[in-house]
Amino acid sequence: MEANIKNFLKYRNLLWEMVKRDIKKKYKNSFLGILWSVINPLLMMLVLTYVFTAVFHKNKITHFAVYILSARLLYTFFADATKFAMKSIVQNRSLIKKVYIPKYIFPLSKICSTFIIFLISFIPLIGVMLYYRVEINADTFKGLIALVFLFFISTGIGLILSTVNVFFRDMEHLYSVLLTMIMYMSAIFYPVKNVEKLLRVLKLNPIFDCIWIFRYYILQDPSAVSVPDSHVFLRCIIYSVVYVGLGVYLFKKNQDKFIFNI
Repeated sequence: MEANIKNFLKYRNLLWEMVKRDIKKKYKNSFLGILWSVINPLLMMLVLTYVFTAVFHKNKITHFAVYILSARLLYTFFADATKFAMKSIVQNRSLIKKVYIPKYIFPLSKICSTFIIFLISFIPLIGVMLYYRVEINADTFKGLIALVFLFFISTGIGLILSTVNVFFRDMEHLYSVLLTMIMYMSAIFYPVKNVEKLLRVLKLNPIFDCIWIFRYYILQDPSAVSVPDSHVFLRCIIYSVVYVGLGVYLFKKNQDKFIFNI
């Protein structure tokens, strides 16, 4: 453990440089650049709010726009972070073959750069909360604990996927289907109380409880989001520990074989 920490500290500057590179690369040749991290969530919120209110007449939730945006942001981070991490080893095959760099740097830089963009995308969420006069108080910031859980869960799953993808390239196609399933299991567009019979199934979604906690403290409206009990927090802790532990174990066990399979 001590050796791993020393190795991480030794290469922390390289990690930061790769994070900055990933952010610049994402918005390269874009006129609006990083502003898209603010504009995109707003546009998605407007579309989804319109579809589920004007078209399907399903707006029975107070501050429906905030309800959708708060969950959509978390899902988008999880989807992007794990998807980019999954491809990171294969995409950097030439660099891995030429010089020694700790291989965990590649998926971790993708996750960290996506997390920074994710934090920037909170600007429109705050703006929408102010527009709809959603109260922002000390309890609102308790929702940040959900982001910590989400980061560790995404990191663990990202490490698992980046390992599997080296040996099984079809994983990219399978995971795109799985992400769609996770999206519909995250209760982004509908109230959980409408599908209480499926609650046990929804809880199998590793980010469902993170969204539940975050959304509750953002809205602070029990009629829209029920109060998360201790079991919700416990599941988040378990998911975080299990996925990070499994991800680190699989990645470390197989990283020396990467060079022969990329």
